[in-house]
Formats: sequence, structure tokens, C-alpha cells
Amino acid sequence: MNDHEEQLTRKFDCIVFADDTGEEKLGTFTVDLDLYHSDTFFEGQFITKGSAPKPAFMKLFPPRYAKLYKPDIKALEIMKDAICTPKLLAAGSTLGSRGAIPGGAVIIKSACPGERLPWGAFWNKFTNFNSTNEVWVALKRALKEFRAQNIELWEILSEDVLWDKDSGQVYIVDFDDWDWAKENPDGKPRSIVHELHWLTRNFKLTDPEED
Repeated sequence: MNDHEEQLTRKFDCIVFADDTGEEKLGTFTVDLDLYHSDTFFEGQFITKGSAPKPAFMKLFPPRYAKLYKPDIKALEIMKDAICTPKLLAAGSTLGSRGAIPGGAVIIKSACPGERLPWGAFWNKFTNFNSTNEVWVALKRALKEFRAQNIELWEILSEDVLWDKDSGQVYIVDFDDWDWAKENPDGKPRSIVHELHWLTRNFKLTDPEED
């Protein structure tokens, strides 16, 4: 086990505003190394005093980026009734214990089922843009949920998307790069995600339930 992995086995202690009460609590997030993790995004178990451990995602914001967690929270609050996103469990700041980043910020989200598609497999799933491509249809349905709330995602990375084959559902679990929906003057897409919207609009793709 290298030093980085040894550090990740430590618990992340954080002061969070949990639940809907706004009450400040001490929370602990334990990383599960058998699940996905990067330098700032982790899967594991989250617990606060008096509550049972919950499978959860944690996004970590180093001190220099701590203010950037507010747009994430805003989007999660707007999308709280959406099917395609995690639910906001808690948000706050990390403490100075080993394995955490003192002065940084954290967002704890509910875990979602599904698997991450490797980069090549992720994009290969979208080479056939039609209503028979089940992953494309599910992603399009998820993007429509965002568009219904006037939100456009500027970027989707393969690690931001979970594909649950059993339910036919795509979950977008991280979306810190977003803006209010708007059109370019020339009507052309501004990014990969906007291109998906553009393809939807111009090729008039439909979801199975709309056929």
C-alpha cells in the first residue's frame, strides 16, 4: 500500500450542516478503497452522531477552491426532485485530521447505483445517436431533467456518469461546471454537452416512452 492509499484509509472528519435542519454536526466519511475514488471524489460511508452509516459520495474541495462548492450545492438544491442525480446529504468544512484537507470544503451526496464506463467505452456508447442506443437515451433523459430546471452542463466526464443497466438509468453524480441555459447567437453547440442537446433538437430523438 503506498502512502496515498494509506492516507485514504483514514477517516475524513468534517463539520457539516446535515439534514434539513441546518444544525451543525460532526460527520465522518470513511473511504472504501474497493470503490471509485480520485484525488477529490470518493465513495464510502458517511455517518453523523445519532444516525446509521449511509453509502455516499464525497466531493472534496482543497482550501484554494473551497468557495467553488457553493455552485455545486445550488445545483443539488435545484435538482433535489430529479431522478438522475444524487441527493445532498450534508455540506461543510474539513477538520485538521490526517487524511483530510484543513480549511477545505466537502459535499456529501447520496450514493447512486451503476457502473462507470471507461473513457473509450463511454464515448463509443454515443457513436450511434438514435433511440435504440439505451445509454444515449438514458443520458438524454437525464439532460432533459437539467434542462427542465434551466441548467446546462458545460462538461460531462466519463467518471461523472453512472450507467445502471438493470434500471436503464443514467446518473450524473458530479456537475460543478454548469450555467443557466442559454443559446448561442448562431444556434450551434458550445460544448460536448451542448452538442448532445443540439443533436437531440435537430435529429428530434425521442425517448421510448415518447414514441
